[in-house]
Amino acid sequence: MKVPVFNAVSKRIMTGGLPVNIAILFWTFTASLFFSFQKIWVIPVLLIVYALLVRLYKFDQYFVEILIEHINSPDYLF
Repeated sequence: MKVPVFNAVSKRIMTGGLPVNIAILFWTFTASLFFSFQKIWVIPVLLIVYALLVRLYKFDQYFVEILIEHINSPDYLF
């Protein structure tokens, strides 16, 4: 009998389904938008974005690392 276990349960480096550094960065960005706009509509929109990030991370766990490596490569033009 098999029971699916998410990475957040088995590894301590995960928070809410995302790696700790990405989760902290995202929630800091969310707090800054919420306090700068002072509008309540920011929270549901960013919760949906967070759910999409968690789903993307479950689909491909190396997406963020590849994206960071791509941005840091010297041939990437901003």
